[in-house]
Amino acid sequence: MNHSIDGYELYRLLSGGEPHVVEVNGSTYRLQFQGQRTGANNWLEVTPTNGASQKWGWGWSSEVCWHCLQDLEQSWHGPRKHPFRPYVAQSDKA
Repeated sequence: MNHSIDGYELYRLLSGGEPHVVEVNGSTYRLQFQGQRTGANNWLEVTPTNGASQKWGWGWSSEVCWHCLQDLEQSWHGPRKHPFRPYVAQSDKA
């Protein structure tokens, strides 16, 4: 791993709602939780220094941070194991 923090530490840095910048494999990313702290329509938004943002989710949790760091380690352009998917209630699917 080229980043100097793990998912627990990253969550601690992000849990107040403020953004944090991290470097993974020589690339710099700005991370910040978005949406309500509780509920289902919330995510970790990650923006590289030179591109469009991507979302990981659900939730404000260390697990989301771990998944994000693992995916970033593989490749920004590769498939994500835990991308954000908007929550749709069962009653909305009918």
